[in-house]
Amino acid sequence: MTVRTTKTLWWMGLLATAAVGCGETASSSNADATPAGDVAGDGSATPDGGDGAVRDASDVTVTDASDVTDASDVTVTDASDVTDASDVTVADASDVTVADASDAGDVADAGDGGEVIPPACAPCTGAGCAIVEITTGARYSCARRAAGSVLCWGDNSLAQLGDGTTTSSSRPVEVRGICDAVDIVAGAGTACARRASGQLVCWGSNSSGTLGAGIPFTTLPYSTFARPVMGVSDAVAVEGGAGFLCALRSGGRVVCWGTNGAGQLGLGMEGGDRPTPTEVPGVTTATNLSTSQYGLAVLTDGSAVAWGRNYQGRLGNGGSGNNLSAAPVMNLSRARQIAGGVWHACALRTDGTLACWGDNAMGTLGTAASSTITAVATDVPGLTGLTQVVVGHRHTCALRSDATVVCFGKNNFGELGRGTTTPFEATPAAVSSLTGVTALAAHSPHDGPDEAGHTCALRTDGSVWCWGKNDRGQLGDGSTTTRNAPVQVTF
Repeated sequence: MTVRTTKTLWWMGLLATAAVGCGETASSSNADATPAGDVAGDGSATPDGGDGAVRDASDVTVTDASDVTDASDVTVTDASDVTDASDVTVADASDVTVADASDAGDVADAGDGGEVIPPACAPCTGAGCAIVEITTGARYSCARRAAGSVLCWGDNSLAQLGDGTTTSSSRPVEVRGICDAVDIVAGAGTACARRASGQLVCWGSNSSGTLGAGIPFTTLPYSTFARPVMGVSDAVAVEGGAGFLCALRSGGRVVCWGTNGAGQLGLGMEGGDRPTPTEVPGVTTATNLSTSQYGLAVLTDGSAVAWGRNYQGRLGNGGSGNNLSAAPVMNLSRARQIAGGVWHACALRTDGTLACWGDNAMGTLGTAASSTITAVATDVPGLTGLTQVVVGHRHTCALRSDATVVCFGKNNFGELGRGTTTPFEATPAAVSSLTGVTALAAHSPHDGPDEAGHTCALRTDGSVWCWGKNDRGQLGDGSTTTRNAPVQVTF
């Protein structure tokens, strides 16, 4: 008999359900109580050919499927009329297949770890295929097409590529469950996308609740496809850090979710992880965000605030203590964009100059390497006409108004893109043979002896070029060979 049962569907953020075909009878109260062909449970409704075999279940509805526990041979054939997914428990979904879920909107979790993966986006055509945005995380990278699909490559051990697997890839693969993205970000192990509606979806690690779905890590350690973030419908930007993420809302307020072990959520205390977005008190006029192991926000008056774990002066608060609540970055004004890394942070001023603060042992602040900690914003000499700054694990890159790129800092894996692997370079210099650049991405929020950053650049022709460490294929050139000069991502 074919009946319509209920199932929670996530990947477009809508509550919908899936029509499933079962080889045995089910009713609204007991899966064994209703004869095949008796839909209503009273012997009257028979949407079949009179022989007990249901051929059309378009109007069959099971209002309470709390006793449906085995879907080992379920086939979803048409979910256009399913309206309630609140009560189904699927204990075994090893053989569940989706034949037509075009109208279901969401199919999320088949119960015992097996997942029904959302369908691929429709193939892009023409201008819709153009790459218009890039982002980098810890050993992986992502790009967004103009049509709204998202591609990721590199490490996938935490499902951060979102392609329905945990298999790493040195070439781009499509993220499932998001086809209308207008903004993307890659964090340590969790990536997110913003829809034009202001809603957010995330995929990858759910450590400390970083998916923002309200599901604890013990229940859902990671998601291999995009799932909706709860409670945010007006986001204008999203940023991903190490174990937590933050979103900028349309009115200038900021919400964060995930770990709060060192005050990363800015709630005035340490501890109390949050699996759903929670407002950062006192931040009401933000215009730009960045996250690493701490949060940063530029305010409308050109000042900036920081909160979370302090290390080597990277909060810019003049000292070494954590900021459990948002507090000003000292000596910084006229800021328009901000970027935070593990060892240091930088801010781009409205006049195109740059200020950085934090650790400078490898010249990451653009001045002569020193063991002295700089815990307040300090000018980077000799740099003007900048339009964007990005901060990697221990290096800094900036985009110039002439569409060229300069980098400085740690370089033992070729992070500076100069064709060398000298340990570090404190003086800003151009990346080799890279022109026509419109945007940069460099972000590595993890720390560790083997950690190193990589950087990517988007050019005016839509091509993407990356350089630096490539042990997980994060450069996207089909190899795992570290590169000290830019190589093109193969889409």
